[in-house]
Amino acid sequence: MKKKAIRERKPINKKNNKELVAKFLSIITIIIAIAIYYIKKLECLQFIVLLMNLEGIVLLACSISFSIQPIGNGFIEKLKWIIFKFNKFGVPSSFDILRFYVGLAFIFLANVINYLLK
Repeated sequence: MKKKAIRERKPINKKNNKELVAKFLSIITIIIAIAIYYIKKLECLQFIVLLMNLEGIVLLACSISFSIQPIGNGFIEKLKWIIFKFNKFGVPSSFDILRFYVGLAFIFLANVINYLLK
C-alpha cells in the first residue's frame, strides 16, 4: 500500500504577501470601476480613464512597503501600535521603482485624456 505524499506548505514570506495585497487591491479597483461604469453609464473612454486613475493610485500605494511588523496580539493592539508608536522607530522601507513610475504614468495619461475629452 502506497503512502500519500504529504505536500509541505511553504510559508508566506513578505514578498508574496506584498504581491497578494497588490493583486487584491487591483481586483477591487476593477470591480469598483465596473460598478461605476454601469451605475453612471460611462462611455468606453471614460471607463478607461477611470480605471487608469484608480489603478495608478493602487500602484503608487503598493510601490512603498515597510519591513517592520506591528507589535501586539490582537487587531486593536496592532492598530494602536501603528498609530502611536510606529513613527518613533527608524523604519526601513522597500521601494519598487517600476510600480511607482507606472502608477505616475497611468495617473498622468488618465488626466491628459480626461482633459482632452472635455
